[in-house]
Amino acid sequence: MSDVFISYSRQSDTEFVDRLSAALGARGQEVWVDRSGIFPSSPWRPEIEQAILEAHSFVFVISPSSVASDYCRAELDRATNLGKRIVPILASVTPLESIPSELASLHFLSFTDDQVPAQDEGDEFERQVDRLVEVLSTDIESLHLQTRLLTQSSRWTEHNEDRSLLLRGRELDAAERWLDAQNAQGRLVLPDQQRLVRESRRASTRRQRGSIGTASVIAIAMALLAVFALIQRGEAVRQSNFSLGRALAAESVAAASSNVTTQGLLGLEAYGHGETIQARSALIGAAEEPLERTLPP
Repeated sequence: MSDVFISYSRQSDTEFVDRLSAALGARGQEVWVDRSGIFPSSPWRPEIEQAILEAHSFVFVISPSSVASDYCRAELDRATNLGKRIVPILASVTPLESIPSELASLHFLSFTDDQVPAQDEGDEFERQVDRLVEVLSTDIESLHLQTRLLTQSSRWTEHNEDRSLLLRGRELDAAERWLDAQNAQGRLVLPDQQRLVRESRRASTRRQRGSIGTASVIAIAMALLAVFALIQRGEAVRQSNFSLGRALAAESVAAASSNVTTQGLLGLEAYGHGETIQARSALIGAAEEPLERTLPP
């Protein structure tokens, strides 16, 4: 991407544009200037279209030759259709009626002040370049975003609306704010730009819904696993109690021949750990023993 595309007539403006490009470059501006000779009958070159698309601003050098050039006219139409910031600069005196209406309605930066003394022409040129840089730098973030949306929407369209080229996250949020501001101010927004932002938001909404659905499924699965784990733990405790109860019941039966009290206590303890057949039998056995066997001699 470049900061500025310069449209000019190679027939008369080359020396001026060379000087202007050098001055802009010295001020940190990246300039795109076509250096090859193209006749009006030549095919419109894709690289020129792409250069205008990727430039943040479009400078039209006004001269009698440039306003009469079909080539310059085509470049101006391209910039206008893309909604580019257009900055006309007057390089030489040109009849107003010959200037395209898209330029005539804009404020010119003039580099043709005849009232400036010859010895001061260099200083005046530099001052005008400073003014031009100031114009090019105004609202620069919005211009950069506009250019990114132009290039991204162009790539998206060329690649059959590939979903991987949709906007995401902060870039999408910034694009939506820019789109709202453009619409509120009545500025040109291309249909492809609008569609790119709209489809990006739809895709983002679908992803969010999918994420929520996935999170819900995971939460339900985790809850089910937790319930299953509790059930398993409860079953393990129950089996452990049953095993202990059976062991106590066995000890109760073994104690029957020597101590009925011990037999009964073990039977009760076994029954407390699980209402098993063995525990019940131990209790019944202890209850059926003669009472005198429980008393000391």
